[in-house]
Amino acid sequence: MIKIENLSFQYRYKDNSLNALDGIDLEIEEGESVAIIGANGSGKTTLAWCINGLLLPDSGKVMVDGFSTHRPEQIPAIRRRVGMVFQNPDNQIVTTTVEREIAFGLENIGTPPAQMHQRVTQALRRFELEQYRYHPPHRLSGGEKQRLALASVLAMAPKYLILDEPTSLLDPKGKREVNRMLKQIQAAGPVGCEPTHRAGQVTVIHITQSPEEALEADRLIVLSQGKIVLDGPPQTVFGQRDQIWALGLDIPLQMRLEIANNTDEGERYLEKLFDSEELDKPSSQDKRKKPVKISTHNLSHIYDDGLPTHKEALSNVSIDIKKGEFLALVGPTGSGKTTLAQHFNGLLKPTSGQVKVEGEDLWDKGIDLQKVRQKVGLVFQFPEFQLFEEKVAEDVAFGPRNLGIAEEQVQQRVKQALEAVELDFDTFGQRSPVHLSQGEKRRVAIAGVLAMDPEVIVLDEPTVGLDPRGTKQIIRTLKALHSQGKTVVIISHDMDLVAQLSERMTVLSEGKVVLTGSLKDVFSHSDFMVSIGLDLPRIIKITKGLRFQKRLSGQLPRPSLVAN
Repeated sequence: MIKIENLSFQYRYKDNSLNALDGIDLEIEEGESVAIIGANGSGKTTLAWCINGLLLPDSGKVMVDGFSTHRPEQIPAIRRRVGMVFQNPDNQIVTTTVEREIAFGLENIGTPPAQMHQRVTQALRRFELEQYRYHPPHRLSGGEKQRLALASVLAMAPKYLILDEPTSLLDPKGKREVNRMLKQIQAAGPVGCEPTHRAGQVTVIHITQSPEEALEADRLIVLSQGKIVLDGPPQTVFGQRDQIWALGLDIPLQMRLEIANNTDEGERYLEKLFDSEELDKPSSQDKRKKPVKISTHNLSHIYDDGLPTHKEALSNVSIDIKKGEFLALVGPTGSGKTTLAQHFNGLLKPTSGQVKVEGEDLWDKGIDLQKVRQKVGLVFQFPEFQLFEEKVAEDVAFGPRNLGIAEEQVQQRVKQALEAVELDFDTFGQRSPVHLSQGEKRRVAIAGVLAMDPEVIVLDEPTVGLDPRGTKQIIRTLKALHSQGKTVVIISHDMDLVAQLSERMTVLSEGKVVLTGSLKDVFSHSDFMVSIGLDLPRIIKITKGLRFQKRLSGQLPRPSLVAN
């Protein structure tokens, strides 16, 4: 059993402090499946870190099977029982090959060599990492790294498994596989489980922003401002929908549609969802007449070229991105999306082929890549990689200052950039990035790019790990940027986000372009999308069934467009 009594924790930085947990009382029984949700900054990750002793509380106590995190000599026993997968896999990957990464934890707990080899092989197979056995982990995609982190922890057969947004970087196929595996683990134990781990004894604690994933748990805990505000069966907790919405969270889409379907307003809601214009947004101006802003021609990129660990990430990719358009780059995990985006402003050099910005090859002699990067701004998958100054305002000002812009204009740009991402300069300007929530960090990272006044902004998974309120803020920001004439490119596995924002999609698979066109054109290839590990927007899949039921009863006319 995990027993937590009156747990409180504060983050301290110089003269500032942030109350992350406030008087938490909680018991988690062996074999429970528990989901934890809450807005960004509500204390979810801090609570997880306190459970396995990564953080020591300011007051209160944490006990795991009778062992206390306050006793240093008992921490190893706790961590052997409590396995944890972080949201950012780079925070826990420490070795030079995939195989050694999985073996690392097993070595630390003294697993016999023969058993260790068996567990490593099982984990590689289960997480589809066999082909990368001898590859360096830093060469894997974000989703592949997440699978590796999961494999490494599960191979150690923990009794309690804490997962902090484990599916945030995965494609739909990967998400389904992880969620299926969580059910299997609780029923039959983890990879290579020891005799003491009988069926039903593995306790899964799943931190997630997905209400659909939370609905699968036996118990749901909702955190707000460091306190437990709701605790009970998921259906019961989500039934408190007004309180859930007031906290900036959401209920499962299925439940939202059931509510809409049982009200007069639901009729109009469903009609809007099935309007073909929602999937084939007409542009105010014909994009075919607009000039090409960025193009690639037979672009190929090979990591570790000439070495046994070489990996062809891109193969003969040719695309055009036109001025002022909103393009989505989608594809299964490891398809080459991030690699492609990092060519757009010269962060990566092609192994072969060309990348052009406004018709100029980035790698021609005399090209000033600094000016290119001023035109084409890139927001990375994890915003903390871009934030390094002590204060938010200084971080946002870093880029403009490096361009030699006058200080008065720099300050003006900083204020405008923070305002564009809905962060008040007076409130946030002097705060440390360390004390920001994930959503606030993401918006500061975007502000740092906007302060450079780019003509193109490329965002890699801009809403990963964000709560619904934070996601809506990012959506408003991106819509505003596009309305100002900026060219916007997003990389995302979130098809609902893609359908809501973009005008056109390019689909990658195994480093190649396999589909490109309008949303309606691409989503009409639904069978193919599913076959490569992608999906349709959830809103279409669920409401199509509801719409069909209503049509059978004569309540709705036959739709002009229904995605296949």
